[in-house]
Amino acid sequence: MTDATLRLPFDQYQRYRLVSDVLAELRRGDERLTVLDVGGRTALLRQFLPGDQVHLVDVEASPEAGLVLGDGSRLPFATDAVDAVVTFDTLEHVPPAGREAFLRECRRVARRWVVVAGPYDTEGVAGAERMLEAFLQGKMGVEHRYLAEHMENGLPSLETTEAVLAEEGGRVKSVGHAGLHRWLALMCLELYMDRDPQLRALAARYYEFYNAALYASDHAPPVYRHAVVAVYDDAPLPSPEALFAPAAAPPGSFEPFRALAQELLDFDFEREVVSAEWQRLEGVNADLHLDIEGHRATLGVLQENNEEQQRVMAELEQRAIDLVGNEDLLLARIEELDGQVQAHEERAATLEEHAARLEAALQELRETLEAAQREMGELRADLEARTAEIASLDAHRAELEQVLDATHVTLGEKQRSLDLVRGELTNQRHQNELLQGALRDRWANLLRAIGVK
Repeated sequence: MTDATLRLPFDQYQRYRLVSDVLAELRRGDERLTVLDVGGRTALLRQFLPGDQVHLVDVEASPEAGLVLGDGSRLPFATDAVDAVVTFDTLEHVPPAGREAFLRECRRVARRWVVVAGPYDTEGVAGAERMLEAFLQGKMGVEHRYLAEHMENGLPSLETTEAVLAEEGGRVKSVGHAGLHRWLALMCLELYMDRDPQLRALAARYYEFYNAALYASDHAPPVYRHAVVAVYDDAPLPSPEALFAPAAAPPGSFEPFRALAQELLDFDFEREVVSAEWQRLEGVNADLHLDIEGHRATLGVLQENNEEQQRVMAELEQRAIDLVGNEDLLLARIEELDGQVQAHEERAATLEEHAARLEAALQELRETLEAAQREMGELRADLEARTAEIASLDAHRAELEQVLDATHVTLGEKQRSLDLVRGELTNQRHQNELLQGALRDRWANLLRAIGVK
């Protein structure tokens, strides 16, 4: 293992080291494997398998290269796409109804092996997690997201997991690791030290010590974690004897942890002694921070106002310089504008005079129109009189014809009388037509006089 992996926290190192050692037992010689890490957005497996091609899939995003977003129960990969599908402490976060589909999808994508590592519902594991949660809430006042999901979903069954992978045609073996009592104590220490920045450097030294000196022997039952290994080719099943050292810690290996516990107790006591003063100082610091932020905001506003004023001053200065430099041009422009104003005033006077003339002509036309209307009235009355006269003549002619018929005058006399009447009637009609023609001519001349077409 590299120095970087040895400095990982206990729990992370345990799970990745366990699976990488299993794959080392399954591979043939120095062959390069293709591996899919389901739920592997952290990409830590790549540090343990630097010579292999490790693909990542997860429901949550991360900046790691090559991460594919996808659900483990519907993997976005082809059948038999990789040599091995592995998953680390993931199955317990899958709702129980979806776990079988998750396992069968892992088998579909895996060509040779499936490894499902994590806590299972075996002796004492759920109780140890409850004690860890009580420690986190009682001592540190925090709730652990992943432990909460363990309890909400319930831990998966080891036997059911083995059975599903066996139904898919695999030879199955489970390998346990992380002695349960030691895991609980180490997790309490890990989470406690990780909370405080002052303890993280101290924690890294103890992580490295455990990972280098104690990991290999930390598999005495009961254990916290199992790696369920399903083999679908002719590779031999892994055995604890090949993966681990004897389940007995080297002499004196727990002394560093006893010293660590004492150091943490002293640190915790000092934290409680100075807690009130520390809180007071934090309050003072918060107030000062608020004051500083207020002053900083005020200063920012003042700086913005000052910058704006300087900008306006610079613009005004530039405009003054431009005005002084262009004084002759401005005077010439002013004279030009004065001339234009005078010309516009003269033009306005001319337009007003023209408007007055138009108004007079319009008044004259109105008067002409009124006179024409009066004359038309007179002509209309004359026409009506002529029409009445014609009607009277027609009546007289009728009377004459009746008289002529009644007295039986001679045809010659009747014809003469009738011709006389007809001649008079024709005369009258001719005069009437002349009068109407004169009236039409007068009307047309009047319309032309007022400009009507």
